[in-house]
Amino acid sequence: MDTSSLPRMIAYARIGFAAAALFKPKVATVLIGGKPSQLTPMALAWAGGFASREAALGALTLGSEGLDTATRRKVLLANAAVDTLDSLSFLVLAKRQRSLLPLLIGAPGSVLAAYSNFQAAQQLGATSDAAPAELAYARA
Repeated sequence: MDTSSLPRMIAYARIGFAAAALFKPKVATVLIGGKPSQLTPMALAWAGGFASREAALGALTLGSEGLDTATRRKVLLANAAVDTLDSLSFLVLAKRQRSLLPLLIGAPGSVLAAYSNFQAAQQLGATSDAAPAELAYARA
């Protein structure tokens, strides 16, 4: 499976979610399985920080498309690490809320994003490690 286009789609989703978290924090809260009734002023401030992180990761991912393979691979691996930690945070949220909703809503997307970014990074590693003759044969 060619996973080269998935990181781009995930980057656009990150930027879209960042906009939602900034302008409609209650909608963003529902999207990740939270309860809008629990939005305190401090939670809104955290939502802004989270939105900044998502926008930065999305922009960095899109911007790394034209860079060298090693840099692109590092960006994709950083995305995979962040998405893995996000998956764990959904597990914690589900436990705190005593609800499966965060696991059903947010965790699958985070796991898919982590896997997709990791696979894309692996593909880049495989192509950069291959000998030039192997690359020429693979392109033919």
